[in-house]
Amino acid sequence: MQAIRLYLITCVFAFFKHKVHFFVTAFALVLIYFNANCQIKIEGTITDKSKNTIPGINVILSNKNQNNIIAYALSDENGYYRLSCVSQSDSLQITLMSLDYKQEVHIIQANTHTINFELEAQPIDLGEFLVTAPSVEQTGDTISYLVSSYESKNDRVIEDVLKKLPGIEVSESGKITYQGKDINKFYIENMDLLQGRYGIATKNISLKDIAIVEVYENHQPIKALSNTVLSDKAAINLKLKEDSKGIVSLMTQLGIGFAPFLWDNELILLYFSKKLQNITTYKGNNSGNDIIQELSAFYSDAEALLYEGRLLSVLSPVTPSINKQRYLFNNTHSVSSNILVAPRKDNQLTANIVYYNDRQTKESFFRSIYYIDDNNSLNIEEAINSEAIVNHLGTTIKWESNKENFYLNNAFNLNASWINDNGVTTTLDTIDQNLKTNSYNLTNTFELIKNISGQNSIRFYSFNGYARTPQNLIIKSNIYTDFMDEDLSQLCQQTTFNDFLSKTGASFYITKNRLTQSYWGGCDISIQTLNSQLQALPIDETPSSLTPDSLKNDLDWQKFKFFIQANYTYKLWRKWQVELLLPLSYNILLINDKIQDNQSQTNRILFNPSLTISYDLAQNWRIKANYSFYNYLGNIQDSYSGYIMRNYRSLIRNDGQLADNKSNACFLRMSYRNILQALFANVDLFYEQYISNMLIDYSYSGILQIQNTIPRSITSNTVGIGGNISKNISSWRTTISLSGNCYYLSSSQMVQDKLIDYQYINYGLRPRIEAQICSWAGLSYTFFWNDSKNVFINSNSQIIRSITNYLKVYFYPIGNLEINAGYENYFNNVISEGKYKSFADLGICYRLKWADFSLTWSNIFNIDQYITATYTGLDEFVNIYEIRPSQILLRVKFKLF
Repeated sequence: MQAIRLYLITCVFAFFKHKVHFFVTAFALVLIYFNANCQIKIEGTITDKSKNTIPGINVILSNKNQNNIIAYALSDENGYYRLSCVSQSDSLQITLMSLDYKQEVHIIQANTHTINFELEAQPIDLGEFLVTAPSVEQTGDTISYLVSSYESKNDRVIEDVLKKLPGIEVSESGKITYQGKDINKFYIENMDLLQGRYGIATKNISLKDIAIVEVYENHQPIKALSNTVLSDKAAINLKLKEDSKGIVSLMTQLGIGFAPFLWDNELILLYFSKKLQNITTYKGNNSGNDIIQELSAFYSDAEALLYEGRLLSVLSPVTPSINKQRYLFNNTHSVSSNILVAPRKDNQLTANIVYYNDRQTKESFFRSIYYIDDNNSLNIEEAINSEAIVNHLGTTIKWESNKENFYLNNAFNLNASWINDNGVTTTLDTIDQNLKTNSYNLTNTFELIKNISGQNSIRFYSFNGYARTPQNLIIKSNIYTDFMDEDLSQLCQQTTFNDFLSKTGASFYITKNRLTQSYWGGCDISIQTLNSQLQALPIDETPSSLTPDSLKNDLDWQKFKFFIQANYTYKLWRKWQVELLLPLSYNILLINDKIQDNQSQTNRILFNPSLTISYDLAQNWRIKANYSFYNYLGNIQDSYSGYIMRNYRSLIRNDGQLADNKSNACFLRMSYRNILQALFANVDLFYEQYISNMLIDYSYSGILQIQNTIPRSITSNTVGIGGNISKNISSWRTTISLSGNCYYLSSSQMVQDKLIDYQYINYGLRPRIEAQICSWAGLSYTFFWNDSKNVFINSNSQIIRSITNYLKVYFYPIGNLEINAGYENYFNNVISEGKYKSFADLGICYRLKWADFSLTWSNIFNIDQYITATYTGLDEFVNIYEIRPSQILLRVKFKLF
């Protein structure tokens, strides 16, 4: 074993030099290592005297005549159990326990066995005793977290507790992941009310209304496919307390503050019953609270298939990696209404509508460093003031019938946005920018599945969508005289993009014994058009009679894809699962460049196979490996040949060549979970080789960056490792977690007709703790450390190191009074002045039966600027942001009924 460990360490060091071979070697050695350590494996089936299988039997393995537990299992719905352990004893003891069956104890030899048990029914007569519910337990593929075991006095909504649950992570945007993977459904009482916009629930449903948070592992949302199409993703289900069902709840919040005048108001209506659910919200504030975030759809029937073609922008700095409420200057109103009606079991109609009006202002200083070669760089300094006004309307109406043998789904989505961006940038000159963007898209998804006999089924799918996005960017400046060769008052860039997409297909599934076969065939049609024109208005504001062809685009792009796909899934010995995906497609691509009077047709057969292997190493361990090959023919963005001014200093065109890219990707994941110990962990390794037939050449005319694509093969290699471990210590009411990542990229970039090879390295670590220290105090602490570095030509750039500390402590001096204090410290090593920045907040909350009163003082030190430094490819950026001033806000939240 020592030799194996040493060889594993050697492979880690070889990882960065021999990336492809690493995955094959590491995967084999990991299997050897764990099989060598899990020498004793015991499995079997538990039945009653009538030979009926019994689920839910506790199977405990211990050393002979000892009370220690060395392995534990719960029999599944088929009565099957499995135990794995390492033991030096000659004999082991198996104990079978249940409330409805007689307890049995068996002594066995300490080696691998297949043992079937037959239990005698004997309900246990229980005396009077105190029951303490476990904080987390598992039944089959369902993990249940008892909310009361994780809540603290400072928690308000269910999201506060979700962040503490081991195995679950909630990002700043509100996205939920379980063991590193996005969830595929979010239910309230097993009904999908919000259709992916689950932030509306997690940020608004009171913690007092939720009894249990359930995680459905390996969740297949479509019941008719539960035995044919397997899933490795999880779903979240909120189980309500009984006294919260069938009750209309209307809550409101009023908030007022100063520096400057501040307001923060809410109105939330909730109702949950077996046949009707409703969440309706209004929120508005100018205090820096981003209420738009909770309206994001993290999954939907549209699946973001449509490309809206937002090609233009007003230049804005990269978002800083600090609390968004520090720098967000907003004036926001949002309304959402979500209704679910379930007239019959397994049938539901949902209607979701969101609307928001958001006005954001930004003020910052932006320094960009573009490396041209080993000794030269272009430095650009800009003072930026911008204002964006966004109006957005989104609607989803969906009917779903989800039965064991039949599935019907029809979802209609409509989205519209009206955006007005204004910016003033001061650099070599003052540049005024105005961008108007109108975006409209509508989609309809229809799906029908019917089980025809046993585990065989047929499926029909149809998606149709249309998007239209006209944009108009006006730039007033005289910095383009060298490029345009004339005196100008303004430039006007117009683009109009249309996208129609239709995806239609049918499949059938055949399941026999351990093999599931599926065959899918259909046709995808994509029709896109792009019209653009860059006009220059001279000082006398007389438009040119003709616009050069090099500044115009009139492009039709049509793609027809006829495909067949075979998918084979094989289960072996309850431990192995192999999935082979074999998609084959015939593609016809028609491109009509009307400006260049150039028509072309490309016919291509593409084959994109993938292989996935899963293996259950032991009771709590699982390993998964995947290899995939992918061909990509590009899109309309790669095909236009006339210049488009994306922003005031970025001018882009292509040579008209069709993109023909390929990628090879390997992925290896090892996950562990121990429900009894509330311990969850996962480690991911990945490698991708990306080969493109086109390279972007960056050149500069003053501060104007001009991008041209040139036909040249380029290979990029990406390799990385990441992982997370989380543990709940129930006796301390504490959850601790540790996540980390390391990411390496090697590629090439063309600058001023010179090819530059470069490498980018990024690695970070983030420990986190949520603890209820005692009955009168609690804390939340997160530490984040991140390093990034660029290496190119013969130069080693300086490592950019950022370190962040988040600390928040809570005190409860008397029953209904809470005092909290927050401290944030940020460090960046490449900043010459102000390497350290610290923010402090203070809050007081007093709870009555009918209302909560809170007073917060944010940014006590009145910090007015924050500086960041980052790498992107070869380039380096330094940003100085204006920060919200010190502010005080008083809120009162109460229940109207």
